[in-house]
Amino acid sequence: MGIPVASAVNTHEFTALGVSGEVVVTTQLGGSQDLVTLSLDDPLQMEVVSSRIDFANAQVTEVAITEFTPDDSIFRLDVTDTQNRTVVPSESDREESKVELLEGEFKHFEVIKGEEHYMIEACAGTGVVQITYMGMEVTLPIEVSPGMDDPICD
Repeated sequence: MGIPVASAVNTHEFTALGVSGEVVVTTQLGGSQDLVTLSLDDPLQMEVVSSRIDFANAQVTEVAITEFTPDDSIFRLDVTDTQNRTVVPSESDREESKVELLEGEFKHFEVIKGEEHYMIEACAGTGVVQITYMGMEVTLPIEVSPGMDDPICD
């Protein structure tokens, strides 16, 4: 016999299409959560955050980057509002995002889009990557040295 699932209590629905605002929801037990909505006119900021993996020590370091190096092949895009609150993208924001080689030449260049992260596979080249996300665009230089021991680079 399983544990019965409790039904929702005091449910409320908030709709704020195209309007900026903030609502604080409090619970009967004293907890609270801020819900913030943004309009299309609210300025946003995007940061490219690399997940640098140290395999020898089994550690991942998160670093904001302004250029891609070979250590920056896995990254995510963080968006905040003017008060530095994280903006959660919609499914369509994620689907419509683009990471593409704007200029340059590589022996191999491919972008793989995961659920929350992106991965660039690149061999031997330099160029500029353009990222389009949530109505914003950013360009970052990329440089990958030749001589990698990866079969895609042969």
